Amino acid sequence: RKPRAAARSLCGPESLGKDLIVLVGRMHVVVVGGGVAGVVCAQELLARGAPHTRVTLIAPSHSVKMVCAIERISDHIETFSVEERDAEEFAAAYPGRLVSIRGSVRAVEERHVVLSEGQRIPFDRLCLCTGAIPKQLGNPNARILSIRDTESIASVRDAVASANTVCVVGNGGIALELAHELKGIRLIWAIRHDSIGTNFFDADSAAFLLPRRGCVPGPEDRASVAAYVRRIPAGALESIQKGFTGGSATSGCAIGPAWKRVLHGDVDGVKEQCEAPPAHVDILYNCEVQDIHVDESAASNAVSISLHDGRKITCDILINAIGVNPISDIVKGICDVHSDGGIIVDARMQTSKRYIFAAGDCCHVDLQRSLFFERDDKAPFELDGNGEYWFQMRLWSQARAMGRHAAHCILNIEDQTMSSSVFDLFAHTTSFFGTKCVFMGLFSASRAGHDASALVRETRGSEYVKVVLRDGRMCGAVLLGAS
Repeated sequence: RKPRAAARSLCGPESLGKDLIVLVGRMHVVVVGGGVAGVVCAQELLARGAPHTRVTLIAPSHSVKMVCAIERISDHIETFSVEERDAEEFAAAYPGRLVSIRGSVRAVEERHVVLSEGQRIPFDRLCLCTGAIPKQLGNPNARILSIRDTESIASVRDAVASANTVCVVGNGGIALELAHELKGIRLIWAIRHDSIGTNFFDADSAAFLLPRRGCVPGPEDRASVAAYVRRIPAGALESIQKGFTGGSATSGCAIGPAWKRVLHGDVDGVKEQCEAPPAHVDILYNCEVQDIHVDESAASNAVSISLHDGRKITCDILINAIGVNPISDIVKGICDVHSDGGIIVDARMQTSKRYIFAAGDCCHVDLQRSLFFERDDKAPFELDGNGEYWFQMRLWSQARAMGRHAAHCILNIEDQTMSSSVFDLFAHTTSFFGTKCVFMGLFSASRAGHDASALVRETRGSEYVKVVLRDGRMCGAVLLGAS
């Protein structure tokens, strides 16, 4: 009896010969993108594929993002760092099997990718890990900046160094980090919600986080404050989640830990000394930007921002942090694309073209969709648990997991490696305002449903733990601070 994964790979509308490439191990995979998803996908293909499996990695930069210092906290939670490495050095580690090409893909044709210079590269399988780009707010220039890569972070660092007033527009992960990391300036933070960080926090948990900005209580603080437990009934939980986006597929930012080191001048492990005090922050709630005017001749307050309620803000630098758009133009008209711009993939990271896969920020995962593959008994391919407690946010942790899973699906080994367990549970750990944060499952009422309730334990200034309940069973949790 053939292994289930191998038997499934021989089903579908295409010829048998192309699938035999996978079975005998003579396969050429083109991976587009040098970010976390693309590099992890290439590494897994080379580590787990047959000796004759070849990979071509196409990236627009001379460097690629490598995951390192992985620390597993639980079955679903891990921390890691991201470092930039030279793409040629990465390829040299796999002589004869990995080719690195610096360039951009102009189009995808039948079993070929076409580079911007016109070169055509054939493939047996294609994995798109093209990432996402920041949404635009006004015309980008020296005073209107976005954070995307190392170069843009350096531009923000240099611009802020000579600024007195900086305005950050947005309410996602980048904006939260900037509100904590920027030093020695006046910071105006404009958000369109009535609480901070609505991708991650409701008003209740945000109220715990705000007083901690700029200082992290030590063990003595925890001992000096009595803890208490309270229950939030279903109706009240829904009301405090008003405006909570809960990690919709169009929000969230693929930000890794390394960008903050660059912001503070920590390059190659050498950190510039900065004794500046935390920024003074003015938070403007429930506001949206209507117009931006830049006076290039002004030495200060060169940026004038008009809000929808008639208010005006002046600042030296405007940092755009309103979210990202998936990069999917090269396959529009070839693969199905979601309304959010993401390339639609199923639980096997497979697009509507059977030989094209996608992973990371560029894709939109639809776990209810089974595009081509079937099991031995002809039943549709389904996940154990149907991904009930997982949802997509454009985070580096998810990009890493998707890139790994995509490689295993290309090799048809996902049943053996159980890589689809990435969809069992949403789990993410990070740090906001110097506070360790862990998010698991359906941690928001908008995801858990209108009948969800919550139990909260809070030690003011030290810890905040929220357990979300549905039908009396835990379906999500938020852990902040020394929890």
